[in-house]
Amino acid sequence: MQFYVWLRLWLSLILLNLTPCLLADELRVVTHVLPPYTVLEDQRLSGSSVDLVYCTLNSLNQPYSVTVRPVSRAEQQLELGLMDMFFIASETSARSAVAAFSQPVAYARRMLYGLNEHLPTMNDAQIRQLTVGVLHGSAMHRWLLDQQFPHIKSRYNYHILFEMLDRGRIDSVLAPEDVYQQELSDQHIRQKLYSKLMKYIPIGVYISHTWLAEHPGFMAAFNQHLQICKKTNSKPAER
Repeated sequence: MQFYVWLRLWLSLILLNLTPCLLADELRVVTHVLPPYTVLEDQRLSGSSVDLVYCTLNSLNQPYSVTVRPVSRAEQQLELGLMDMFFIASETSARSAVAAFSQPVAYARRMLYGLNEHLPTMNDAQIRQLTVGVLHGSAMHRWLLDQQFPHIKSRYNYHILFEMLDRGRIDSVLAPEDVYQQELSDQHIRQKLYSKLMKYIPIGVYISHTWLAEHPGFMAAFNQHLQICKKTNSKPAER
């Protein structure tokens, strides 16, 4: 009987010592500014995807820190192991080599915008004659480069790209429809633009394979709580 008492005491001490270590594992999160998904105003992050990610992590009682970087640098820091989570992102083979893609935070309509009513599709050879504006370092930018599009203009935010389109410096902008609607709401677009749907894609969160290997079950728990937050449309407490 005394042996079992000592065994229970020994196990309790082990758990007591381990628990603070587990709770102290801070998740290093990196994101980029992409209204309306992620908005940075007065050093405060907000936006539809920010609300969902914060809600999910808070409901998991997961300690985390958040850093804002340009999308290309954010992705690079994830690849180098300097960050554990990257959002908001579409799924690509390069990203999936170092991280796992969560269940969708949302779905995005990837559109081609232009001043000409008769916009080509991606499979139309005419599209290669256009000067296409795209967010620098984004999945769309990488795809255009991989497909060897001859006339690409990349910039670090969509406001500049739509301004270039408005002034006739480029022929089109490849952008999510939600981003276009945000630019329209902010009155950054002055001319009538025509659009054509290119692709309908899920967007979500990437979590590094290293973090997931060290925290088994984390992705399943994250996805479960993400769905709860999406249904309740909960918002997090102030950070």
